[in-house]
Amino acid sequence: MITFKVSFLLSFTLRPQTVAGKKKEKKGDKNKEKPAKKESKKKKVTVKDDDKESLVIVFGPQDVLGVAHVDYDLVPGRIKYDFDVVCWKTVATISTRDGSSLIRTVIKNEKAWVPITIEHYIECLNTAEDIKRFRNHIVQFRLTHSVPKGIEQMTIMVRRDDVRNNDTFEKLQLIIHPDEALMAKRNYDSLEEYIRNLILSCANYPKNETVSWFNLPYRWEDFYEIIDKDAQGETVKCKAFVLPPTGQLEPQVKEIKTAGAKGKKEKNEQKSKNKKLDKNSKSSKSSKTTEKQPTRGDSTTIQVPGEIFFTDPDLVIYKSDTRTFVLDDVFVLLSVKQLMTR
Repeated sequence: MITFKVSFLLSFTLRPQTVAGKKKEKKGDKNKEKPAKKESKKKKVTVKDDDKESLVIVFGPQDVLGVAHVDYDLVPGRIKYDFDVVCWKTVATISTRDGSSLIRTVIKNEKAWVPITIEHYIECLNTAEDIKRFRNHIVQFRLTHSVPKGIEQMTIMVRRDDVRNNDTFEKLQLIIHPDEALMAKRNYDSLEEYIRNLILSCANYPKNETVSWFNLPYRWEDFYEIIDKDAQGETVKCKAFVLPPTGQLEPQVKEIKTAGAKGKKEKNEQKSKNKKLDKNSKSSKSSKTTEKQPTRGDSTTIQVPGEIFFTDPDLVIYKSDTRTFVLDDVFVLLSVKQLMTR
């Protein structure tokens, strides 16, 4: 039985909201600010009372920080998957074809981080041709910001206590009625819950077919490590995309070994060109601003060669080189078990 584990770590940027908020305050009239302060003093008591009485928080379409749709074709003709994410800053929902979950985000470094984990099960790669095809396959993880209207327009209700602290991830319970906030919380980290998920996992093991199962992980260490390094300005070790093998030397390695003196000349020419470009960029301030603040797109793609599952089966991390107008970071964490066993 082959088990593929595909995890994503998305960071929704908080910067556009803070900038927009400051601009709105500046545009307001000064004369209108004074009476607003007087009114706020009178209503201070009522606002506090409402906060104490309200045990739940309602998040609607107007509170959405950002949305994302991800799809990928992992094994040619066998594993194809997609999911949608809606982030309300402190909480997020992950919707898939086999279920959905509500999770508390981690807010750090002006980013709201959302983790997603999917497991895919197939019995085996039947023939040598299947193995060769998978090794030469390029997996494309495509991310856009178009989700179904029903998902983007949803309204959810959560316990107020669940979102007071956004330092750690936690799977949350969706509240249908405010009275449910008075009931005991479901412990998703309990032994009973672990056994329940283990039974579901065993039930998902297929015979000559493919099964995909979305579930939030019990261990968040890999995600926390990435978030902490990002907050401290450290680099996260990620793999760079390399073309799949063709039976000869890989293109990147081949260029280095066969270029010889010509390759050295080309490198020197490139260095001199880069120096000239640096001088020109220093002289023109306008070019600096355009380079520092590139326009963000509405989609991004991460390419992963199938060969990586054979060379690094335990864990490998990839990151998108481009940001979108909603997302600062997109990480993909991949692992596989029993790839070459029957």
